[in-house]
Amino acid sequence: MSQDNVYKPKHYMVNGLEAIDIIRSRLTDEEYIGYLKGNILKYDLRASFKGKLIEDLDKSTVYKEWLVDVVSDKEVMTDPLIEAKFNTLVDED
Repeated sequence: MSQDNVYKPKHYMVNGLEAIDIIRSRLTDEEYIGYLKGNILKYDLRASFKGKLIEDLDKSTVYKEWLVDVVSDKEVMTDPLIEAKFNTLVDED
């Protein structure tokens, strides 16, 4: 698998938005931290069983980096364009 599956997976794009950006825009910091921790655990636990050890460990690392950003009180994916695009998607339904 390519690094695109770790950093910019095409299967997680919704009308030009990455799913993680939409998820971040819908959760509180506390909820988002829990979400990130859960995904870190998921990728770490299953890494040895899927035949994609490096890819799953890389994915876990990405979630850890996002977690560090949040708990370090850095600005994390708060682009108002993401919120506007998401609201457009919701309104279309």
